[in-house]
Amino acid sequence: MALLAEDRFEDASPELAELYVYSLDPMQGTALVPFFHNDELAWYIFDLFDSRPLSFWRFQSDPDDTRRPITSMQKGTAQTFTA
Repeated sequence: MALLAEDRFEDASPELAELYVYSLDPMQGTALVPFFHNDELAWYIFDLFDSRPLSFWRFQSDPDDTRRPITSMQKGTAQTFTA
């Protein structure tokens, strides 16, 4: 079972890198997605096993265990792009 999970992680890693998603802890199902807040690098914290997997964020300068709740300030405005 662990080997299958490791193989799936290895298969998904290049695609996640293209999307700028960084695995924080693959065994715990956590990943980081970068964004800027107040001109400072910040990270959405994705938790696969949480009932609300995208509920927290932190600044790059915060300690790793910091969890700030996502508010409308971090959600931003959705933009539509046309080709």
